[in-house]
Amino acid sequence: MMAIIFVKRSQRLPGKHNLNICGKKMIQMVCGALLESKKFDEVIIYSKDTSLKCDFCDIVNDYSKGVLIDSLIAAIDEYNNFLAVGGDMPFITSPLINLLLDEYVGKPAALISSEGIIEPLFAIYNKTIIKELKEYSSISKSIYPFISRRFMLINAGDLSQGLKSINTYDDLEEARKILGCY
Repeated sequence: MMAIIFVKRSQRLPGKHNLNICGKKMIQMVCGALLESKKFDEVIIYSKDTSLKCDFCDIVNDYSKGVLIDSLIAAIDEYNNFLAVGGDMPFITSPLINLLLDEYVGKPAALISSEGIIEPLFAIYNKTIIKELKEYSSISKSIYPFISRRFMLINAGDLSQGLKSINTYDDLEEARKILGCY
């Protein structure tokens, strides 16, 4: 299986994927965690942000128009089967990755946090849903109802902290504190 890190330009925290957390770029932390798990044949970054740089993973331009669901459709068309990961998730760990991969039995699967929040960017997508997802996206651009109806949902439980995304300067500062940068 391959892992695809999805990256778009952030409105709330511009350039966030290149921002430093404890001496590393956030995107390199995400990519590094996936590579260190040794669970993937390939790890790529699928990005709408042309300014993005990463020393560990190849970057593929995401030319899809629109929002996340459009990027996911384009990636499924291109790559068939993959773990989708948010490029702003520096807390992911091997146990979190293993939880999802160990439960995967060919049906699309997503983690759900202990607070009940579905994470579309820590989920396994595959070709089995492409036709239905394309039809759905012509009606709605919100991926959450589709995932809740069509994916196997796996409770992340105590590992839910690993699903935290960095979206604001406050999130960035909190991540630096959690990770012990200072």
